[in-house]
Amino acid sequence: MQTLTGRDGAGRSPTTRGRWRWSDLSPAQRLAWVTLVAIQFGLATAAWTDLARRPAEKVRGPKWRWAAAIAVNFVGPLAWFRWGRRPATGVAVPTDGDRGARAGGPGGRR
Repeated sequence: MQTLTGRDGAGRSPTTRGRWRWSDLSPAQRLAWVTLVAIQFGLATAAWTDLARRPAEKVRGPKWRWAAAIAVNFVGPLAWFRWGRRPATGVAVPTDGDRGARAGGPGGRR
């Protein structure tokens, strides 16, 4: 319900067709919106890049389905990183002794 000031009960001014304009948002709301959009695009870009570079045998399910799923807001990219990738096998994890040996040969630099 609108009041005499043209605003609804929450203090917001309505626009055509019940939508809100960018100018209706406070600076904090605008910043939050821009931040969430940037995070979404960053996650989607990272997920699509990872999917494109990953061989099909290292993907759980068809790549085309994952490509489509990644487009679904935050859920798609997060699902890809959590469930879409097969775990890497045969990757050596360096230990403290390995780092020293690589840094300067036998015994390493310390």
